[in-house]
Amino acid sequence: MGLRFLSLGEYARNRKEAYPKRHPKVKELAEKTDESAQFFVAEHGKAVYRETGDNAVSTPNSKAGEGVPLYATAAGKAILSCYPKEKVERILDEISIVALTEHTITQKSALHDEIDAIQKRGYSVNREENGNGIHAVGVPVRRTNGWPIGALSISGPAYRLQGELLEETLPAMLLETANELELNIAYSD
Repeated sequence: MGLRFLSLGEYARNRKEAYPKRHPKVKELAEKTDESAQFFVAEHGKAVYRETGDNAVSTPNSKAGEGVPLYATAAGKAILSCYPKEKVERILDEISIVALTEHTITQKSALHDEIDAIQKRGYSVNREENGNGIHAVGVPVRRTNGWPIGALSISGPAYRLQGELLEETLPAMLLETANELELNIAYSD
């Protein structure tokens, strides 16, 4: 492989509308939490990882451009929560739903229930669904029409990300950051 692939990858990343605006926000989240902060976009039924903060803990499939199933990540489930039920069903029909850990939700009815709950509360939680010992929280980043651009998430060791931090503090921080990012994207040149 030559360096030409690197320049093509950089071109593809920079043409995404949120890329220039989300990088500082992801870095800020990583600094505030001292955990891993990511921005994901959906591509072919997978959440494609885009960025992580400086204090990241290694997580499964955490390399730039690597895809992870939408149904098994906090960011992916946050993205799914923005779609109508029919689109979610189509996405789930097109992929193989397999357990990545013993905690991965693999039943479609349970996934639909989870997505409904995410829509009501505004954020998603991943408790060791993508990797053993890893918890994460995710929120969608939306266009003004409600359609997802991607999702922000924070992940880290399960023993640290639990209780009030996982259920209240991090979701509030992510929702605030997503709102700022959405406004910056909506009202940029």
